[in-house]
Amino acid sequence: MAADRVEIRLVIEGTIDQVIMERLITGAGAIPVEQRRHKKSEMRKRIIGFNHSAAARNWVVLIDLDHDTSCAPELCREWLPHPAEHMCFRVAKREIESWILADRERLSRFISVPLSRITTDPEDLPYPKEYLINLARQSTDRNVVRDIVPRPGSGRTLSW
Repeated sequence: MAADRVEIRLVIEGTIDQVIMERLITGAGAIPVEQRRHKKSEMRKRIIGFNHSAAARNWVVLIDLDHDTSCAPELCREWLPHPAEHMCFRVAKREIESWILADRERLSRFISVPLSRITTDPEDLPYPKEYLINLARQSTDRNVVRDIVPRPGSGRTLSW
């Protein structure tokens, strides 16, 4: 490991969050050294501890806004009014899947659906994860359907 590369500890809710954040961190030339997955309620309980550690170490904590408050800044003030120097606390409006939906052209190619079926305004979707799953259901690629669309009766909302 190169001594000049920044190490970042990551706290996320799920698999998609982890994949996206690891890609962003490595793309910025840093190294994700620790990844923790927690339900949002558990993250809420632990945010002060993560923030305390962020006085000396780099942390990224990412949560989905869902429908908890009307806007991300309000949630940030509620959860962490005084972030430490090395804390990067971010909130994805509504869900991180809206970030994937924002790259319409690449998503269209990846999941094999026409570009015209993908929204031009993913930030305003009430449930981006559900929207993405429904797009995948329309895919002509069996692998996409198998990998993204939950099997009936599985109880899962997303296969990723």
